[in-house]
Amino acid sequence: MSDILFADGRRYSRDWLETNKAEAQQVLRAHKNTYPLCLCQKDGVAMHIRQLSVSRKRYLARMPGTGPLHRPDCPSYEPIHGKAEQQAIEDGAIDELADGRVVFKLDIGFGIRDNAASPPVERQPPAELPQMVQDPDRRLGMLAMIQFLWEQAELHHWHPKMQGRRRYKQVYDRLVSAAERILVKGFPLLQRIFIPEPFYKDRASEIAMRRLEKLSRLGRSRNGKRRRFLVMGQIRSMRQNADVVRLHLAHVSDDVSVVIPRSTWERLCKRWGVEIPDPDSDMHLWGLFLIDTQHNGTLHSRTAAMMQTTAQYIPVFRPAEISLAYGLVDSERRFIKMLALDGRPSEGPAFLLTDTGEKAVPLYIAEGLPEGEASGEWYWHTDRQDMWPALPVPRHREQAV
Repeated sequence: MSDILFADGRRYSRDWLETNKAEAQQVLRAHKNTYPLCLCQKDGVAMHIRQLSVSRKRYLARMPGTGPLHRPDCPSYEPIHGKAEQQAIEDGAIDELADGRVVFKLDIGFGIRDNAASPPVERQPPAELPQMVQDPDRRLGMLAMIQFLWEQAELHHWHPKMQGRRRYKQVYDRLVSAAERILVKGFPLLQRIFIPEPFYKDRASEIAMRRLEKLSRLGRSRNGKRRRFLVMGQIRSMRQNADVVRLHLAHVSDDVSVVIPRSTWERLCKRWGVEIPDPDSDMHLWGLFLIDTQHNGTLHSRTAAMMQTTAQYIPVFRPAEISLAYGLVDSERRFIKMLALDGRPSEGPAFLLTDTGEKAVPLYIAEGLPEGEASGEWYWHTDRQDMWPALPVPRHREQAV
């Protein structure tokens, strides 16, 4: 790992900063208004110091737009995620500010008309296609929102050291911290979204009180008017009848549920090929819901996006990605799961290996593409290869040979 150079001229390795947590917090606190240099490159890449909103712990973060400037084997490396994200940045649908916050132009609104008997139906893509809206403003849909939040929380990164250490609490902390930095409709996303906090039996009453208070605040503006809001969580169970589907979220008691029209739910499941995992499954299903109304713990939604993840919370969108994701984890590889804001993950690489030296290796999952891939790329042709081919050797194993 690379060293970090602080303003007082002292250098600390990333390993030291990760291992000596108490001392590292003192160092970061002392330099909170400075810009340390990551020395993964010869001239260094500027960083800044952020603070988690829940634990208040400080950590090193990339400066806006500098992700691709780091070496692929640097923890701060972050590529542009395909043409859709590049286009969104160029069109201003995603705008990184100098202070580390990011503007995200969402294509749904939170306001509700006073004279409406029910929440207004806005022009938007069908629920089964929550993708980028093709209009002059180039706003982004719900699927883009859930993927971008995951990206900002860096939950699409994986390192062998994370094995057994990435649990719901760590996921929650990262999502909340990311939601605090993302600006939607002029406000931090954290002020427009509910993400269930980790449940602890001995604190059940205070957690329930915070949940009720949060949902109440989200559903009303400061002038007392009703408004819509977002709920995002891991789906743990489902009940349905002829008209609606009732979803229960992980770490939330059964007296709170999200209710969605059955036709909408079936379209979502068909479009993305997802279903509620069995209790003993090694997969998770996450949902992002736009809540129109709430009453006695029942949250009504008609607009949603779904995303499947592995047990390590790595997003996957196809069966072959599930196989390869678990293969990379089991092989103790370091990688980034590539995301696609327009909902078409198959157009670019599915993963990016970052333990192969100065250049990351893109991993493509392809069907029906011609032979003759470019040098430095890896392809799994699922139409004629039942198992993926041998992966590029990681740099540390090459050096050991």
